[in-house]
Amino acid sequence: MAKRQNTMMNNFFIKKPKLNLLENEVEDTPHTSSLCPELNNETSTSNVNIYDIGKYLNQTFNWFKRFSWLAYTTIGEQGAMCTFCVLFARDFGGKGNHQQLGILVNKPFNNWKKAIETLSHHSTTQFHKNSVIFELALRGRNDSGPLDLNEPDHNDGNFRALLRMRISCGDKQLINHIENQSLNAMYISPSIQNNFIKICGKIIQDNLVCKINAAKSFSVLVDETTDISRIEQLTLCIRYIDSVETTDTINYVLREDFLQFVPVHSTTGQNLASVIINSLQALGINDKYMVGQGYDGAASMSGNLKGVQTIIRESHPAALYVHCSAHSLNLALAHSCNVQYVRNCIGTIKSIGNFIKSSAMRTNILKTKIKNILPNTKWTKLTSMCDTRWVENHNGIQRFVEIFQPIVETLEELQLVQDINTSSKSIQFYRAIVTSEFILSMVTSNTLFSMTLPLCKSLQSVSCDLVEAVQHIETILNELTHLRENIDHTFNDIFEQSELLLKSIDGEENIRIPRIVARQQNRVNIVTNCPKTYFRIAIAIPFFDDFIRQLKERFTNHKKIISSLCFLLPNKCTNSELEASDFELYSEFLDLDALSNELRLWKRKWCDKPILERSPEILEAYSNCNKNFFPNISFLLKVLATLPVTTATPERTFSTLKRIKNYLRNATGEDRLTGLALLSVHRNIVVDPEEFSNLK
Repeated sequence: MAKRQNTMMNNFFIKKPKLNLLENEVEDTPHTSSLCPELNNETSTSNVNIYDIGKYLNQTFNWFKRFSWLAYTTIGEQGAMCTFCVLFARDFGGKGNHQQLGILVNKPFNNWKKAIETLSHHSTTQFHKNSVIFELALRGRNDSGPLDLNEPDHNDGNFRALLRMRISCGDKQLINHIENQSLNAMYISPSIQNNFIKICGKIIQDNLVCKINAAKSFSVLVDETTDISRIEQLTLCIRYIDSVETTDTINYVLREDFLQFVPVHSTTGQNLASVIINSLQALGINDKYMVGQGYDGAASMSGNLKGVQTIIRESHPAALYVHCSAHSLNLALAHSCNVQYVRNCIGTIKSIGNFIKSSAMRTNILKTKIKNILPNTKWTKLTSMCDTRWVENHNGIQRFVEIFQPIVETLEELQLVQDINTSSKSIQFYRAIVTSEFILSMVTSNTLFSMTLPLCKSLQSVSCDLVEAVQHIETILNELTHLRENIDHTFNDIFEQSELLLKSIDGEENIRIPRIVARQQNRVNIVTNCPKTYFRIAIAIPFFDDFIRQLKERFTNHKKIISSLCFLLPNKCTNSELEASDFELYSEFLDLDALSNELRLWKRKWCDKPILERSPEILEAYSNCNKNFFPNISFLLKVLATLPVTTATPERTFSTLKRIKNYLRNATGEDRLTGLALLSVHRNIVVDPEEFSNLK
């Protein structure tokens, strides 16, 4: 098996075809490019020029950027293939590993109309993830000793297979090194690999630290997770402004960069605070310029007495703590969804999604129903619902509403199958979703979630700043308050949409009040004969009221943090009465006497400008602030941009952690883990081999 995999890898790397995505290509046959053209004697010079990937440098290969595993084959039936799965996947996959693999693995894919959907689905399959894990493994059972240029009988790892590939491609320097160097100077042993990885990571870290110190204002973003070895890993990221110099101007961009994983053995506030400060100092970061802290709402991190943020502020008073805005929004949504009917509705949607996705037969029936009933919809299946990732919940409810009729007919058909489990659950789910209370709860939830979905997505972006986030939350609050004040009109639209959904599955059915008994205590007990009145009081009013209250409570502190700083923006400073005393928190970095004059001149500057030129963007204001004339205001604008918004970046590093340190490599050391993570996350940073000699 090892010999077969190594041989396949060599053949793959010798000639790796590429998918032609150019819309204006004249030829029908997709182009291919060879990574080793010297081995392809049959390719003429003219063909090499035609297939040269360099001629397409200005084209945007969106599919290859999104699906790095994608490759193209012209052997037999032409189409796209998954590189990892072709080389490393087994013969079967799916639930229980009983389904034979086909498209993208054993059979090329060429149905380009469904490309994005098929490729996205393939990325989420378990057998694809397993193939990626096998692809990432560099070491074999025994990769010590001299390198045998012939294929070994045992698996000595992908690292040595890659060396043989380079030798077979004619790498003369590598051939000379392997053939002529002494055994103690080969530099291919596991310990040397670790040293190289550590040095590469150190070069990347030094590059980032240099930028962070040059910014002279940064925020720490920290989160924790447990790896496969049950070690608590703290991920340390930094948010700062980076200056990108071009030939004419200097552009400023917000960056959130991962620096390292740190193992922690105690999660008390005191210990975590010590770990964060010591890690910053060990990396060479000047922690004097720490102006923000971004964590989740865990007591050990956010506590006002013994939390990390409190302990750090004792020595760094300017390092304001900002509770992750994405977590705050998620908590507000989760709390408001505890309204009885809404909670039951979301739980039912989640259960139906799991029920249908757990069977290929059920999934195919749903796809067929969607195609027949809603041929123009972009949805072909249900999506997952998660207790914490509310972006998925937004999409899940929206999708469920749009394909509601096909779902109902799918459950009707599944009631007739012979499998008892499938039939009985289908009956239960069918009876649950055709009720008036379910449909009204679903439409009400979708109405509210449609407002918060753009914000939920925006908060995942590095470029989002705290002022922008708070302002959009204020906009949502104002709109929700308006809807609540006009709840009769608001609920009329919800009620009419619910009636249409109900009639689409049963033409004669009307919305009805659920059965009510005289002394019930566990359900809503409203005395009325009007369904519209009952559900407005039972669902819409408590749902809107709770969400409005939660948003106000959870984002009050965010508004306080930017209460003074945000009035430095050009679109707000003309109507403000700021004084130097408003910024005493940053007295260590400012000349408060000079700041008073700067504030007056800054206000005068923008009063003399047209309204359209008074930008609300922080980076644009910072770029237009001359540091020679307004040094103090320039620093305050930099602080405002640097303040943390979410901990999305630290959470993304957990995905890298799971890929690098998995059950096959659960003994990976911390230096190797951080080095590999840095190489994976910061692929745009070039590691120059000449820098190796400068590091000890």
